[in-house]
Order: sequence, then C-alpha cells, then structure tokens
Amino acid sequence: MCARRNTHLTPICDPLSILQCVMRLSPLEVNIYKFLLSKGEHAVKELASSLKCSRSAAQKALQRLYTLGLVTRHKVLKRSGGYMFIYKAIPLKEVNDECIKLIIRLAELISNKYGRK
Repeated sequence: MCARRNTHLTPICDPLSILQCVMRLSPLEVNIYKFLLSKGEHAVKELASSLKCSRSAAQKALQRLYTLGLVTRHKVLKRSGGYMFIYKAIPLKEVNDECIKLIIRLAELISNKYGRK
C-alpha cells in the first residue's frame, strides 16, 4: 500500500501494488507472480495446488501474466506423452527497468507532440 513521506506529497508505494494498479492485475495474478518470484519456476498444476485455486484459474492467470511479459515459460516433455509449460517470473527489477523505459519513451512522445515548438 501507499504511504506518504513526512513532508512531501510523493507517495512511497510497494512495487507490486503499483504493478497491480498499472497492469490491472487480479489478486490471483498478483499472488501467482509473487509465488513465482519467491519459489522459482513451477507448472500450472503445482501452482494451483500451492495457491489453493482451480487449475483453470491458474492457467488463465498465467496466460495473462505471460502475455503481459511478467513471466516466461518453457515446454517440458511429460513421461506419459505430450508436454507441459513451466513458468518463471521475470525479476521485479527487470520489470521495473522496462516500465521506466516505457515511461521515458511516453514522456518523449508527449513532449515532441505537445511540447515547445
């Protein structure tokens, strides 16, 4: 959650709270991302079991996190045939660095379009 500095108006916020707000992550998506950050890579079935949610809910959340670029995945062959994905969280520092680059680029675009002429 956000807290205020003593005399400044600039909020000090938890990076995951900011990420949740900016990327409109669901509570389950945040929990999965936190879990992967702290526990390392996991398959959908393991995640669902650990977080006490349905496999389909975990799969849907992981797919969205993957689409947003917050997790990576790789295929692993199953002994019984077929394959499954193993998911791994992108470190928060890397996500933060990419967000900063996007914000700087957005500021440049706005400045070029609406700034001094």
